[in-house]
Order: sequence, then C-alpha cells, then structure tokens
Amino acid sequence: SMGARGLMQVMPAVQRDMGINNVHDPRENILAGTRMLRVLANRYDGDLVLTIAGYHAGMGSLARYGNTVPPYEHTRLYLRMVLDRYYDYKAKHEATLAAGR
Repeated sequence: SMGARGLMQVMPAVQRDMGINNVHDPRENILAGTRMLRVLANRYDGDLVLTIAGYHAGMGSLARYGNTVPPYEHTRLYLRMVLDRYYDYKAKHEATLAAGR
C-alpha cells in the first residue's frame, strides 16, 4: 500500500536513488534492494536490527525516533518475523556444519 514494488519491495525513492530503470526486472530489483541494505548496514554500523527496521520503515522514520526502531506495530512485527527466520536459518546452518565435523 506504500508503493513498494517487485521482489525486494523497492520504494520509488530507492529506485531513483539506485538508478534502477525497470523495478519489475528481477535482477535490477534485487540489485536495488541489496544496495539499499548495504547503505543501511553502513549507516547503522552493521546493526542488524536497525538495518532491517530501516529497510522496512525508511531511514527518515528511524531518524525521527533518534535512530531507533520506530514504534510502528507493522515494522516491529516485520522485524520480529525477519529476525526469527534469520536466527532459525543460522541455527540450522550451524547444526549442519557441526554434524559434518
């Protein structure tokens, strides 16, 4: 509902900033999304929580709340979902590596 498009749900401003011509081209869309994640990770010194929150809510929203996770319920739910999946994947990957030793 906010205008995000494509696989990485790229916002129009990010599309412009990243120089993407066709946001519906999977390659261009993924490149824009991953570049944006890099920009956010650099801005927030690698803080995974702020990087994910910034991707979802935008840097402006984080700035309005003192560069913290904004109190938006949807952003907090998204953040929890992404982190749960990330840590689940990470644990499974580490278990696989440990089993192979």
